[in-house]
Formats: sequence, C-alpha cells, structure tokens
Amino acid sequence: LAFNYSNVVSWAIVALAVLAGALLAVGVGLLIGSSFETAQQVGAWSMIPIVLLMAPIMLMMMGNLPSLLESVLPWTPTIALANLFLLSFSGSATLVRALPDLVVVLAWSLPLYTAVIWIVRRSDR
Repeated sequence: LAFNYSNVVSWAIVALAVLAGALLAVGVGLLIGSSFETAQQVGAWSMIPIVLLMAPIMLMMMGNLPSLLESVLPWTPTIALANLFLLSFSGSATLVRALPDLVVVLAWSLPLYTAVIWIVRRSDR
C-alpha cells in the first residue's frame, strides 16, 4: 500500500481495513499479554498466532489448493484483510462489497476481546 498509494481508488475502504486490522492485532496482543506472566513466555508463545495468521496468506499464494481449503481460507482474518486492501484498488469498490470481509475480521476480533475480558476479570479475583 505504501508503494501503490497513487493507485488506491477507495481510501474509505483502506481506512476501514486499517482500523479492522489494528483492532484484530491489538486483540491478539492483549490476549497473549494477559495470558502469560513473563516477557519470555510472551515471546515464546507469540510465534504461534503469527504463524497461524500468516499461513492462510502463504497457502492462498500457492494456488491449486483442495476445494475444502479454498472454501475455508476466505473466512480467515488475514485473507479478509487482503481482500479489503485489494478491493480498495478496484474502481468498483463499495462499502457493500467490503462488508463481508469486514465482518469476517470483526467476527474474529470479538472472541479475542471476550477472552481478554474474561482473563482480566478472573485475574482480579
């Protein structure tokens, strides 16, 4: 996006994608940070969500995937974010076309924040 900013057609969709992605990333960070007690534990366990978030992008780039995998991958937050950014370059980008991918990212964020609230409340007792 930084190198192709002049090709962006819909900056509103870019803003929504950045906000949704930031919400997801902060949720993952809060969940990891509130789940472990030391910085070493956080550092060690943080690779698991990173790999889980990056794997769908790498799999999608490979192509020739089984049909089951191709039907599941669009429901992952990183693929949905990639679709939002790709849509922002399209001349036919509308909020209606962006809404399904935006809902996917926000739907993944909701359980993260729910888990963070549960962990923090449990630790206060």
